[in-house]
Amino acid sequence: MKILKPNINLILLFTFLTLPLAFVQGQQNVYIFKGKVIDSLTKKGIAAVSIRDIATGRNATTDQKGEFQIQYQSAPKKAVVFSILGYETKAINDNGVGKYLTVELAPKELRLEEATVSTGYQIKPRERVTGSFELVGRSQIDRRIHQNVLEQLNGRVASIRFDVPNVSSNVTPKMNIRGRNTIFSNDQPLYILDNMAYDGDITLINSNDIESITVLKDAAASSIWGARAGNGVVVIRTKSGKANDRPTVSFNSSLAYTPKPDLSRLKRISSSDFIDFETMLFNKGYYDSQLTRPYPVAQTPVVETLVLLRNGLIDAQTASSRIDKLRKIDVRDDVERYLYTNKLVQQYGINIKGGNNVLRYFLSANYDHNKEDKVKNSNNRFSIRSNTSYQLGKKLELTSNIVFSQKTLTNLYPSTLNDLTSFSLGSGKFLYPYAELAAEDGAYLSLPNGLRDTFKKSAMEKGLLDWTFTPLDEIYHNTSNSTNKSTEYLFNPSLLYRPIEGVSLVANYQYQKQVGNQQTLRDRNSYDVRNLINRFAQVSATGVVSFPVPVGDILQTEADEQRSQQGRIQANFERSFDTNHHLDAMLGMEVRENKIVDHSNIAYGYAERGLVSVPVDYVTRYKYYDASGSGNIPYGVSMTSTTSRFFSYFGNLAYTYKGRYSLSGSARVDQSNLFGVKTNNRKVPLWSVGGLWHIHQEDWLKRDWVNKLSLRSTFGYSGNVGDAVGITTITLSNAYLTNAPRADVQNPPNESLRWEKNRLLNFGLDFGFFKNRLSGSLEYYAKRNTDLLSNSDIDPTTGLGNLSGKSVFLGNVATTTGNGVDLTLNAVNIRQPKFGWESTIVFSVNHSKVKEYYSQSTTAQSYINSNNAVTPLIGYPVYTVFGYQWAGLDPENGMPRGYLDGEISNEYSKIMNAPVGTLAYHGPAKATVFGALTNTLRYGDLSLTFNLDYRFGSYFKRSSISYGMMATSWAGHADYADRWQQPGDEKRTDVPALVYPFNGNATSFYIGSSALVEKADYIALHDVYLDYTVRPELLKRYGIKSLVLKGYVSNLGYLWLANSRGLDPFYENTIRPQKSFTLGLNLTF
Repeated sequence: MKILKPNINLILLFTFLTLPLAFVQGQQNVYIFKGKVIDSLTKKGIAAVSIRDIATGRNATTDQKGEFQIQYQSAPKKAVVFSILGYETKAINDNGVGKYLTVELAPKELRLEEATVSTGYQIKPRERVTGSFELVGRSQIDRRIHQNVLEQLNGRVASIRFDVPNVSSNVTPKMNIRGRNTIFSNDQPLYILDNMAYDGDITLINSNDIESITVLKDAAASSIWGARAGNGVVVIRTKSGKANDRPTVSFNSSLAYTPKPDLSRLKRISSSDFIDFETMLFNKGYYDSQLTRPYPVAQTPVVETLVLLRNGLIDAQTASSRIDKLRKIDVRDDVERYLYTNKLVQQYGINIKGGNNVLRYFLSANYDHNKEDKVKNSNNRFSIRSNTSYQLGKKLELTSNIVFSQKTLTNLYPSTLNDLTSFSLGSGKFLYPYAELAAEDGAYLSLPNGLRDTFKKSAMEKGLLDWTFTPLDEIYHNTSNSTNKSTEYLFNPSLLYRPIEGVSLVANYQYQKQVGNQQTLRDRNSYDVRNLINRFAQVSATGVVSFPVPVGDILQTEADEQRSQQGRIQANFERSFDTNHHLDAMLGMEVRENKIVDHSNIAYGYAERGLVSVPVDYVTRYKYYDASGSGNIPYGVSMTSTTSRFFSYFGNLAYTYKGRYSLSGSARVDQSNLFGVKTNNRKVPLWSVGGLWHIHQEDWLKRDWVNKLSLRSTFGYSGNVGDAVGITTITLSNAYLTNAPRADVQNPPNESLRWEKNRLLNFGLDFGFFKNRLSGSLEYYAKRNTDLLSNSDIDPTTGLGNLSGKSVFLGNVATTTGNGVDLTLNAVNIRQPKFGWESTIVFSVNHSKVKEYYSQSTTAQSYINSNNAVTPLIGYPVYTVFGYQWAGLDPENGMPRGYLDGEISNEYSKIMNAPVGTLAYHGPAKATVFGALTNTLRYGDLSLTFNLDYRFGSYFKRSSISYGMMATSWAGHADYADRWQQPGDEKRTDVPALVYPFNGNATSFYIGSSALVEKADYIALHDVYLDYTVRPELLKRYGIKSLVLKGYVSNLGYLWLANSRGLDPFYENTIRPQKSFTLGLNLTF
């Protein structure tokens, strides 16, 4: 089936050209009954109010702002009744024609914050839904100034846990809803944008355009999305205009300042200690082989000085003077001065919204400019959005959402040049502690890189290019850079038809195209290019130098394009039968296709003028100039393409009796081209059932202090697609030695490959007490995830699926279980006319366990992993922290000791290859208890909000010294100063003695031991928000409706840490995000 691909540019042009025409269309012969329902005390809009026309039986509900609109062929003549739990029911007889009615409802008591929730298919009053929903509204979004829309969920939604507590603005953060539901497949939630699945870069969505975010957590809430909902669903609704609403223009602006990173907290070995370490190695002959080989590798200034001393070229006093001078240098000073800078983020947004009886519209434009904290790095984002709805008669409505977004990241190339933790000096070496980037007079200094300077100098004398490496020249004088531009076009029209009262037919379509273009220009004068040219340089017998890699710039390009098309047709039915029965039903079908194409290219000898390049010989293997071997010129051409197709049909039914009891059910069948040929595996039926009981409406529980008590329960199945395919796939390439065409089986066939399936049971209790001064919800859930995908062993004689020396195939080989508790507790501590204090506690408990896994290892060292690695082991969480049992240091020699067969031992190889049961299990690597505490204080027109977040119940391994790695990489840990040096030191330290020759097994045992395990629990001050609303009477003369001035501070640091060393569990020895200070304003005309 061929799906038409619309021209987005023409659609955008058509929409903006025809928009003014809608303003001048004549009024149709309809009567509009419209207005707003507000709280009689607070004067705030009330969402989800039920509106019933007694004469016609027509029903409607107010939106999240309390507004409503009903169209009639003739003016209503009888009473219209407004009702909602917690308020006195009110009937009015004013027909409202030509007016905008304000209906005030008197609260029986302080009410809970009722609202509508969106599943992406339907919008329902919260009081009638059985599933588990969490809503983040516009008022909350306004109180957090951040570029990444997902930061709005951080600490606000129970059960959501981000991998790190500080969400980056440039990348999509990793997060889980109610824990991890898979092993190695995609573990991220499904994102829904304006009722359709969103396949693009979530960081392209601007928070200024968002009206609300709803998180669907249980089966009843999310199973309607089927095989993509196993990790939860996040539904994002953007803003829209209102009918017969005068145009309103809003302008937002903010400026954020973040100081450059604090490098002093990094636990790096001191210059003096590293020099002593190098001197010891030199005296023991460690460097001799490196200095005498045909391709002598680069050495640090200390080693070069010791060579000169040994060769008699300088005297001892001169050598000592040079070395003592180096002891006083800390490379972090130069790095902080030249490589990092203060970060500035500018955000601007403007929008206009309004409407008449024919058209509703919301138009916005947003621009962000980021000057990043690394020199030469920047990030720009621009977006235009048009959300319009046309009333095409009494029964037909057309909605069109059109979006253009673009994000441009510009980074220095290579990216390691402005990052201390990854600054490369070639051959696996990093910045040594006493490296100097600039002299005292500011002159740029060169550093050793790859090969010794004496070797490079000889090569340059023979005609090779300049081979020196001067980092600051690379940063400030060369034009090498990498630009990554992501552009998105999104067209989302929908057609709504209401043939009769209570019945609606909806047709949705979405075309989404995201194009990524990455261009890396490598300047001919950069060390990166000069080094590549020189390495492949060939010298003839007569001394003539030739360059197989042409002298010139190198241009690398990579383009990826993702095109997604979705179509959905659904029928909705909603009707109340007298005052006791309410029925809500939906039936529909959906088709979706997603195609990803990626290709890359490289041009040598590139010249921008004329756009020309020089062809190179990729076939011939050239000997490297440094005689270290031979190789082909890097080949940067590749092409890949993946197409995924899905077809689904679904239904949903909900029945409410007396507004007190509700039952719901949903079912969906998904089909895909990704899975095995067996029919039963190509489709998966998913379903859910749920019930709701408003206990507080029972006569026997009517108490003045009980305002709400509702019990919910749901059970059902959702799924997870992952990235698996059941058919055989191959990778085409060229053989390393012969360059002949070759094919590798990437994925052996598996006709039984199935969808991952997630079963979830949920119980929920919603409550409100003491005139709703205390309210919230408490939920318990239990889940079982089956048919999880992972690599599994196959007969090695097949020669298929070779991964790290093992013959494997992808199959459904694992099962996990989990359970937990979510609590959201709201308290109105003080509520006075001029002063208020409100608190919200978000509390979550999550436990998981691997129940089945058919491919687990049996040796201890397989489970000594990094803190965030997934290494499944039956009976334990998916993320674990194991350590070799620690028996301290040997009092005689300071070597680490463990246990073997219950006895203290230093047979490291046997300990590491012992059974898994010999390991010490400390606990999960992900927090099992987590949440946040939010307090909001209001005084007059001033409002202050501060958020605390916390995590308990997890562990991490801190970094420490590896003597062998320090020798080869030039990067050492500060634990060197705490090492064992003499008998008795074992009582004060666990850092092993320095022994040469290095004992690699001893180091591996120590790094993987329980001695380095720490608790990761913490309490932190996440952010503080302050705003001031200028009084309207001060603005009226300027034509301004409202002005809000804002201040925001984030990443404020830890208030308490469980580990006694004060280590950051997430940035233990890496650069931690700094405090960020933001000033902003919101202006409305």
